[in-house]
Amino acid sequence: MMVIDHGCFFFKQLGSLRSSLRPRDLVIQGIFRRILITGEAIRSLLARGLEEPAFAAYRTLLELERDLRLVIADRSDTSARRLVLFFAVKGRRDFDKATKNATTRTLSKSDSDFFRWLRTRMRSFREWIDSADYRDVAEEVNRADHWHGLTHKDAFYKAEMATEYHLEYGARSLFVHGSNVEYDFATSGSSGIGVKPLVQRDTAPALTTLGQATHSMIDIYRLIWEDHGKPQYQESFTVEPAAGERFAIGALDALATQAINILPNPRAKPVP
Repeated sequence: MMVIDHGCFFFKQLGSLRSSLRPRDLVIQGIFRRILITGEAIRSLLARGLEEPAFAAYRTLLELERDLRLVIADRSDTSARRLVLFFAVKGRRDFDKATKNATTRTLSKSDSDFFRWLRTRMRSFREWIDSADYRDVAEEVNRADHWHGLTHKDAFYKAEMATEYHLEYGARSLFVHGSNVEYDFATSGSSGIGVKPLVQRDTAPALTTLGQATHSMIDIYRLIWEDHGKPQYQESFTVEPAAGERFAIGALDALATQAINILPNPRAKPVP
């Protein structure tokens, strides 16, 4: 919970760290907001023994981290504008299909407020698509399958998240798409195979996912902190690693130290 709280504090500070309203800054803040919500969802689900939806949410967290890293790596506004325009293009396509489908039109007309909402969203998407601010990236975005113009694998590689892609992202996709029905069954003693209970009490998978999500979020905080010029926190922490030793460390280092003492860090790189 401390990691989430720290992120919420950090999120509130982002608006005052830069006076500009560049698309890049706004997109970073938007992705960071979604990261905090997703992190809290993972924590809440695991606390209630709902590990499988937490696995799916963790996959979303990995995608958000990937997108954030790609936007931050581009010092210009190009990647941020590509991301915004792509979802406007995709949103308009999806909504256009919905309003043109005969069955959907019949059902939605019975709820006129919903139908008007669809039309309003489509007009909003069109304003973005027609905006001169996106003309230089429009051609690439319109022919791309993803906003970054890469495959999922290549995007993770470019974001320097190859290990996360192979060991974590792929495994969680089974829970997103519901294609691993065998996970719902378990051997139940002499009675053979039975359906698992709805709530899982085995702490091992939960702690693994919690550790992965926790250290992922701390990495994200540090990434944004460094991108914004390493703004100094007003307070530092004093630690005593051994008798007679005392020294001050920054808030992020203190947070990481506390997390490591509670949860292993699956992301830790091996020491050569």
